[in-house]
Amino acid sequence: MKKSPLPPAQGESDKTNTTVNIQPAKDPTKLERVLAYLATGRSLHRFEAEQEVNDHCLPSTMSKIKHDLGIPYLVRYETLSGWNGHPTRIARYWLEQGEHAQAWQRVFAMRKRRGVSP
Repeated sequence: MKKSPLPPAQGESDKTNTTVNIQPAKDPTKLERVLAYLATGRSLHRFEAEQEVNDHCLPSTMSKIKHDLGIPYLVRYETLSGWNGHPTRIARYWLEQGEHAQAWQRVFAMRKRRGVSP
């Protein structure tokens, strides 16, 4: 009498050449990082953006938020002490309360595309 092979142990596959291709999720883009930061109700200017969300050119990111994503924002100009103590005029950006939900929807969509749960 011929013996039959043992069934695979629990949790094991009966296929011998099973490969799993698990890719780590990509890091968030600067657009996603800035939008998520602003969606929490906080504001940013270009120097804060360097430290908080690693964005070295905040005005261009804000332009994408407005023109590509269609999310309006508010701007207030401030004067800071710049090089050698000279005054430097910069823009502070933030979202109105009513735009936070739309911003989060966009952030969640970006995360989903990267393979990350919201």
